[in-house]
Amino acid sequence: NEGLRFVPLNWNWDHRNESLIRLSFSLGYRFSSSEFIGRTTLESSLLKNRSATIFASAFKTVRTDDEFRLPERENSWAGFLGRQDFYDRWDETGFEAGFGFDFSYLKVKGKFVRATQSEIPVDQDLWSFTNASNRLQNNLFMDSINIDYLEGVAAFRTASYSPLKNGFAILSEVDMTLKKNDSTLADPSLRLLNIAMANWEVSKGVVLRNRLILGMGSESLPIYRQFGIGGLGSVSAHGYKSQLGNHMAQINTELVFTEKFTDTWFMVKL
Repeated sequence: NEGLRFVPLNWNWDHRNESLIRLSFSLGYRFSSSEFIGRTTLESSLLKNRSATIFASAFKTVRTDDEFRLPERENSWAGFLGRQDFYDRWDETGFEAGFGFDFSYLKVKGKFVRATQSEIPVDQDLWSFTNASNRLQNNLFMDSINIDYLEGVAAFRTASYSPLKNGFAILSEVDMTLKKNDSTLADPSLRLLNIAMANWEVSKGVVLRNRLILGMGSESLPIYRQFGIGGLGSVSAHGYKSQLGNHMAQINTELVFTEKFTDTWFMVKL
């Protein structure tokens, strides 16, 4: 629902991965609002095995809380094939600084962000393979605000984890809004999202996949940051975000019969 975002330039410089300092640069164009977007990041690796990183970045980019619903590539295919979009997005322009640690199976990242958030208009003049009469949903209305916030991410997975093998993975994201429009918040706004995934190969070629999503937010959470249930990647029998709230829980279980089980080129999923 940006219309079309085109990023032709995406460069990284780090002396062919030999330097402890990396400079990255991207530049694109947002057709819905006719403006350039991009990001410049300077980061430095620390310690012998480069397990620690510090970084700083200036950016004008898109942000969404809906990446947990389904990958962005699948969402783009939904737009191209069926003229549907399952992300709410807004623009962020500003800078950030932070750190990261990579302990093989455990990764941790934290950052401070100072930015201006604003609404992104929706371009309805977008071609799709089917459903040409569908009207794309608008991004949620929001006034332009200046904001300071902290964000942290922790991700863990077992050594054998993959979508169709035994394994366990968990992702936790938390952010705390510290200041809005130059006013320090007496009660900082909190948003926490946890996703746990467990796969079990119950028989050769038969995998039981489970996903649990828990979302928690403070009462001061703005509507465009609330959790939504319904639509592709969530509860398919319901409309897009048919229910909104500050808290959510969602459980998905699926039984996958892989090519090893069917002895063919296709899989069956229940």
